[in-house]
Amino acid sequence: MDLRPLVVGLLLAGAGYAIGRSTASPIRGSKVTRKDLDRVPKDLLKEGTDVEMEHTTDRKTAEYIAAGHILFEDRRYYSHLKKMEADLKRTRTR
Repeated sequence: MDLRPLVVGLLLAGAGYAIGRSTASPIRGSKVTRKDLDRVPKDLLKEGTDVEMEHTTDRKTAEYIAAGHILFEDRRYYSHLKKMEADLKRTRTR
């Protein structure tokens, strides 16, 4: 599985970039709306929000970023990320 698109998406999201437009989102250019937050399972949203808090101090912004990844990229986005980080850590310790 090629994880490069996932890494690029993380870097762009961390820098505040998103595709589309919505006035309901705190992220300029985001296509995530407030209604979209309700569509994301709470456990996935919490996991994603916790990860995205590495990039922002605003919890609401982190929620919107996480929802965007989960809804518009891959429902298992953060599972893939966790695996990728574990693989990277494993290769660095060799």
